[in-house]
Amino acid sequence: MLDQFHGNLHPYILDIVDVRSDGHCGYWEIPALLGMGENSWPLVHNDLHKELGQWRDEYANILGRYDRFYQIKQSLLIDHVLMICVLLHRND
Repeated sequence: MLDQFHGNLHPYILDIVDVRSDGHCGYWEIPALLGMGENSWPLVHNDLHKELGQWRDEYANILGRYDRFYQIKQSLLIDHVLMICVLLHRND
């Protein structure tokens, strides 16, 4: 996989994690690279949801409008039952 990046970038790449490709790769990669395991992706969603809530006006400004901001924020919500299952599995 390292060959997919320009050679000048190689010294800056510390780790490569091969995660499943399902359109949500970024949500698998972050916890995997943090050593939390791929199944911790709901935690990433939750942290992003909190981040958006703390900086609402700034993100709405970046996105150009509040309705787009709320749409993205809502998309990050995770079913609480699913979150509990993932956390329990993580501690196994």
